[in-house]
Amino acid sequence: MPRKAIDLTNERFGRLVVKKNVGKARSGNLIWHCHCDCGNTKEVAAGNLRSGVIQSCGCITQEKRARKLLEKVESEIMRENQDFRATP
Repeated sequence: MPRKAIDLTNERFGRLVVKKNVGKARSGNLIWHCHCDCGNTKEVAAGNLRSGVIQSCGCITQEKRARKLLEKVESEIMRENQDFRATP
Protein backbone atom coordinates (compact mmCIF):
# COMPACT_ATOMS: atom_id res chain seq x y z
CA MET A 1 0.00 0.00 0.00
CA PRO A 2 1.56 3.35 -1.02
CA ARG A 3 2.23 5.96 1.62
CA LYS A 4 -0.08 8.94 1.75
CA ALA A 5 1.65 12.11 0.52
CA ILE A 6 1.93 14.86 3.11
CA ASP A 7 0.94 18.31 1.85
CA LEU A 8 3.78 20.70 2.73
CA THR A 9 2.25 23.76 1.05
CA ASN A 10 2.95 26.96 3.06
CA GLU A 11 5.13 25.07 5.55
CA ARG A 12 8.44 26.68 6.54
CA PHE A 13 11.72 24.75 6.64
CA GLY A 14 14.58 27.03 7.68
CA ARG A 15 14.52 29.90 5.19
CA LEU A 16 12.34 28.05 2.68
CA VAL A 17 8.56 28.32 2.38
CA VAL A 18 6.93 25.56 0.33
CA LYS A 19 4.68 26.89 -2.43
CA LYS A 20 3.59 23.94 -4.58
CA ASN A 21 4.23 20.36 -5.55
CA VAL A 22 5.99 20.12 -8.92
CA GLY A 23 6.08 16.34 -9.32
CA LYS A 24 8.05 13.31 -8.28
CA ALA A 25 11.72 12.40 -8.51
CA ARG A 26 12.80 9.06 -9.96
CA SER A 27 13.15 7.83 -6.40
CA GLY A 28 9.48 8.55 -5.77
CA ASN A 29 10.10 11.54 -3.51
CA LEU A 30 7.77 14.47 -4.06
CA ILE A 31 9.50 17.60 -5.32
CA TRP A 32 8.37 20.95 -3.95
CA HIS A 33 8.84 24.45 -5.34
CA CYS A 34 10.02 26.68 -2.50
CA HIS A 35 10.66 30.39 -2.00
CA CYS A 36 13.67 31.41 0.08
CA ASP A 37 13.70 34.43 2.40
CA CYS A 38 16.47 35.92 0.25
CA GLY A 39 14.10 36.01 -2.76
CA ASN A 40 15.39 33.02 -4.74
CA THR A 41 13.45 29.85 -5.49
CA LYS A 42 14.51 26.23 -5.27
CA GLU A 43 12.95 22.86 -5.99
CA VAL A 44 13.59 20.40 -3.18
CA ALA A 45 12.68 16.79 -2.42
CA ALA A 46 10.26 16.44 0.48
CA GLY A 47 12.63 14.17 2.39
CA ASN A 48 15.39 16.78 2.28
CA LEU A 49 13.03 19.43 3.62
CA ARG A 50 11.61 17.30 6.41
CA SER A 51 15.00 15.98 7.53
CA GLY A 52 16.54 19.46 7.59
CA VAL A 53 19.21 18.64 5.01
CA ILE A 54 18.09 21.60 2.85
CA GLN A 55 17.16 24.81 4.70
CA SER A 56 17.76 27.47 2.04
CA CYS A 57 18.40 28.03 -1.64
CA GLY A 58 22.12 27.97 -0.93
CA CYS A 59 22.32 31.45 0.54
CA ILE A 60 23.21 30.13 4.01
CA THR A 61 26.27 28.38 2.60
CA GLN A 62 27.29 31.52 0.70
CA GLU A 63 26.92 33.62 3.86
CA LYS A 64 29.02 31.16 5.87
CA ARG A 65 31.75 31.20 3.21
CA ALA A 66 31.76 35.00 3.10
CA ARG A 67 31.90 35.21 6.90
CA LYS A 68 34.78 32.73 7.04
CA LEU A 69 36.71 34.64 4.37
CA LEU A 70 36.14 37.92 6.19
CA GLU A 71 37.37 36.42 9.46
CA LYS A 72 40.47 35.09 7.70
CA VAL A 73 41.24 38.48 6.12
CA GLU A 74 40.67 40.28 9.43
CA SER A 75 42.99 37.89 11.29
CA GLU A 76 45.69 38.34 8.62
CA ILE A 77 45.40 42.12 8.92
CA MET A 78 45.65 41.90 12.71
CA ARG A 79 48.70 39.65 12.40
CA GLU A 80 50.35 42.07 9.96
CA ASN A 81 49.65 45.00 12.29
CA GLN A 82 51.16 43.13 15.24
CA ASP A 83 54.24 42.26 13.18
CA PHE A 84 54.57 45.90 12.08
CA ARG A 85 54.36 47.17 15.67
CA ALA A 86 56.84 44.56 16.91
CA THR A 87 59.45 45.53 14.30
CA PRO A 88 61.96 48.04 15.80
